[in-house]
Amino acid sequence: MMKIIALTTLLTFAPMTYAKDSGIGLRLAHMATEYSNMGVCAVDVRYVLDSNSDEIENLALVLSIKNTKGKVVHKEDFLIDDMNSASGKYWGSIFLEGENLCDTNGWTLEVSQANLNFDGGRVENLIKLNRVYIKDFKPMPIKIRK
Repeated sequence: MMKIIALTTLLTFAPMTYAKDSGIGLRLAHMATEYSNMGVCAVDVRYVLDSNSDEIENLALVLSIKNTKGKVVHKEDFLIDDMNSASGKYWGSIFLEGENLCDTNGWTLEVSQANLNFDGGRVENLIKLNRVYIKDFKPMPIKIRK
């Protein structure tokens, strides 16, 4: 079981190659949609920032979920200031929660804002800088040996 979890983590967060001067990149992946409690479901979105050793204060994201007709059915703003970090990388999970998120088959997660705020007040709009990368995560099949 531990090997499967470790391999999934390795595949999900394997380093991406950026151009030498591309700066900080943000990778996003939809990992799962789970029933959380009392008719509410949670969409689990993982993020990874390659920081190039810059001191990041927070990440501001606006995420929307659109149904198959393109209508926004859920929208949330996130200000992430408590991130895991090591060796120039920041990572974590965010959850969009709602009663209308239990049947999201065919729906789309849209990123409309991704601003990186640094100590000292500098702000980078990662969408305008083309530094938001979507990882189309496909989970590995899990089998039980009998």
